[in-house]
Amino acid sequence: MRQEITRSHKGWSLDNVVLANDVLKMLTKEEVTQPPAEGVYIYGLKVDGAAWRMSREKGGHLADPPPKQLYSDLPVVHVNYFHQNFFLFINLLFLGLCNK
Repeated sequence: MRQEITRSHKGWSLDNVVLANDVLKMLTKEEVTQPPAEGVYIYGLKVDGAAWRMSREKGGHLADPPPKQLYSDLPVVHVNYFHQNFFLFINLLFLGLCNK
């Protein structure tokens, strides 16, 4: 996937591509109606020793699992790549906003 993304963007090199993922609100693969514009959707992932909780206040987050439950299902995950310069810009912007 990393090579495909690099080929589809002119001027990108393989060394400057950074992986990013986002856990979506879609709980099952049946809720996915279209492929993403870029990247892939992954389903069927499990979390060991934790559980994924959906809440209005925090969105989705990791939480303690229910008693005697070792594995919990993750919702659909969107995996995508970004150029390293874009990622550095977002991090610097976030750090600038946090320091105010």
